[in-house]
Amino acid sequence: MTTKTHGHPRNHSAGRQPDQRQIASASSVRLLRLPEVCRAVGLRPTAIYLLEREGNFPKRVHLTERAVAWSEQEVSSWISQRLLLREIAR
Repeated sequence: MTTKTHGHPRNHSAGRQPDQRQIASASSVRLLRLPEVCRAVGLRPTAIYLLEREGNFPKRVHLTERAVAWSEQEVSSWISQRLLLREIAR
């Protein structure tokens, strides 16, 4: 079931709590705010949001009603995919 909290969807899994693996996995994730993402990928915010909307960039995570971030691992994977595509195109 999905409900909205402050305009953002929140998933509820029938009252189930996350298991220890999910907690351990989530605790090792580093989140990057927009300026860090821009520096990492060399794009401006508008390009990042456009790529995300088109499904060609990792989706942001809502931290609060007004703050978002991206998974460092997902952004790094996106960069790696771009490098791989460059090699394939040669």
